[in-house]
Amino acid sequence: MKKIIFSLLFLTLLLPSTASSTTTMENCSMETIPSGQTSSGTCLLNGGKIATDDVYCNVNMPPGNQVCCCNTAITYSCRWQASLTGIAMGYPNDWSHHKPECKSNESTGTDCNPINKPENQMVNGKSTSPICCCPGATTTFTEKAKFTMPSPEIIDIDALKLSTATCTDADNSGTCSIPWVAQLIQYLYTFGLGIGGILAAVVLMAGGLVWLVSAGDATKITQAKSLIVGSITGLMILFGSYILLTQINPNLVVLKPLSLKMIETIVITADSEASTPVSLDMNGIAETLGVNCGSDTVADIINKSKGKVTYNNPNRGTVGPNNTVYNDCSGFASFVLKCGLNKTTASYTGDIFSEQISWAGDIASLQEGDLIGWAPKNSDKGFGHVFIYMGDGVFGDCHGGTNGRKPGNCVSTNLNLNSVKASASSYTDGKLFIKRY
Repeated sequence: MKKIIFSLLFLTLLLPSTASSTTTMENCSMETIPSGQTSSGTCLLNGGKIATDDVYCNVNMPPGNQVCCCNTAITYSCRWQASLTGIAMGYPNDWSHHKPECKSNESTGTDCNPINKPENQMVNGKSTSPICCCPGATTTFTEKAKFTMPSPEIIDIDALKLSTATCTDADNSGTCSIPWVAQLIQYLYTFGLGIGGILAAVVLMAGGLVWLVSAGDATKITQAKSLIVGSITGLMILFGSYILLTQINPNLVVLKPLSLKMIETIVITADSEASTPVSLDMNGIAETLGVNCGSDTVADIINKSKGKVTYNNPNRGTVGPNNTVYNDCSGFASFVLKCGLNKTTASYTGDIFSEQISWAGDIASLQEGDLIGWAPKNSDKGFGHVFIYMGDGVFGDCHGGTNGRKPGNCVSTNLNLNSVKASASSYTDGKLFIKRY
């Protein structure tokens, strides 16, 4: 029972699946185990390791004094990339045509051969480690996380006829249903009802037997009555609660499968901006977004704008089709501060951060409406970006890229400090600047 409870408590533990290297057995042979030596030690002495299966040596039932030993070979399907700079921005490089999946934390050579790992290189004045990239996958910035479906290691699903976990998407993403947990609880409850009924019947018969042999002894008769009443009360509670819940609503006794939804990765993509001032149709934009300028806070305006703004630099500040608004990061920031705080701001990141006031990441120093980001001149790609502080450690923005150019998909509302720093590290040397109007 303890093992079952332990398994249920950790049923949501998701194990990442990242195997991009393959270990194979080769040059296998049967070796005689010397006296006093172990099987693994024998293989080690012969320069190999014990095989996981004797079929590698074409032997089904090996003699007790022999062991199948093999040499191991590792085939790596990924290769080292000197820098993530070109990949992140889509710039030409020897891996760009593969749309590689790159792992910046790959340091042990699990997917790439550690023997041929290149030296660090200087990027924007910083020593940058190489990155392990795998061809044929989407980029790290857009790919959903994958995980191995949780399954009970100590429970025989087939024997109990429990259903295995499934996901809506083929790559274990989307929404995943785990029905076996509810089925197991239902099974244990039904099993408990049976055991409880049997125990109550045993106690009831024991009470009757004690009364039968009491020979008129008042003490024994009282004890027998107590056993009988207790068993009947237990049966009433055991089955009565189930019947009562069924009468109120049958769904109360039907356990539904657990449903887990994969968390989408928020992708922040900076873009080059036009330096011409933006002309904001304040009334039209406010009406489309459903915000009330003068009464809504900065956080209210950003939250209400989610799903209604499309990244489009040439048409920024205008009302678009299907009840959406066109804007870019600085144009959106300009609207939010004008609508929420009645402050007139610059509408180009180069002007917003022209003073180059550095910000070290101190959340406590921020006020609602403060702008955090960098100017195009701070990026070797010429891309600027601005985040709007919403309060309580949360930032919002309007980002571009493929994701932000989808209709109504520009605004993010729940970015934390790590997201902001990660974005800055992707496009600049990691420095952030602040502007307070």
